[in-house]
Amino acid sequence: MPQKFATLLSGGLMRGSFQGGACYAIEELEENGGVARGDTVAGSVGVCNGIFRATRSVRRSSLIWRDCVHGRQLIYWKWGRPRMHTRHLLECFRRYLPAEQLGRHGKFIAVLTDLETGMPVYLEIGPASPIWRIVLASIAIPPLVEPVRIEERFFADGGLSDPLPIRFLIEQGYTEITVILNRPLSYRDDPGFNRAVSSFILRSFPEARRAFVESAARCNQDLELLQNPPSGIKVRVIAPPENPISRLCRAREELLRFWRCGYAEAYRAFGKIPPPPPF
Repeated sequence: MPQKFATLLSGGLMRGSFQGGACYAIEELEENGGVARGDTVAGSVGVCNGIFRATRSVRRSSLIWRDCVHGRQLIYWKWGRPRMHTRHLLECFRRYLPAEQLGRHGKFIAVLTDLETGMPVYLEIGPASPIWRIVLASIAIPPLVEPVRIEERFFADGGLSDPLPIRFLIEQGYTEITVILNRPLSYRDDPGFNRAVSSFILRSFPEARRAFVESAARCNQDLELLQNPPSGIKVRVIAPPENPISRLCRAREELLRFWRCGYAEAYRAFGKIPPPPPF
């Protein structure tokens, strides 16, 4: 069987700073010939990091993590509920993302949730795709970000239905998969938590609500699969060794600390001594 490489990026909102640092390190390793390039599959905040990885422009995304998301720049609270400045986020993406490069360095597949059916949807993105709507849909969890309409259907965060799409990658024939988590590999989702919040965030979408309740057990099974992949499949996991920052973290030093942690852990995952981080 020919080798087929991919990187899988999971979710976690602001915990994605770890992932951002890991992607930066992997791009450095690729440039030095130490890592094979491949496709990118991502859900949730992984789409925000993955779209820069797929365009070989992770250094630009690092500027967003460093300068553009701390304090009240991205996350703020209104009437006791978290909100996101989506216009600010898209302005950052338009400023730094070379969207015309999509598709030139391997496939980029974003995982979304179809809110009507509750099923995951795997979209291959290119320059002609509705890029900005897909980016917003990938992080759409009410009330933080409202569902996004794309071609007459409403979509939201792919993590609601398939939080760790490792099975999709295996079914697509990928044989060497690098998975970047934003929580320790030992962490397991709590089905009770999903059940408790599902009526609040998905009250208007019963099928998506059902899928979200079931996704915790699916995620836990997929975490086990990472550690016991099928014969012929190599899985490399990059994950923080310690408890992560909050999903809604806004403290610049904490975000950068977690980014640097991801940078170092990626080098270690490939058997390399981490160099000093760029910032």
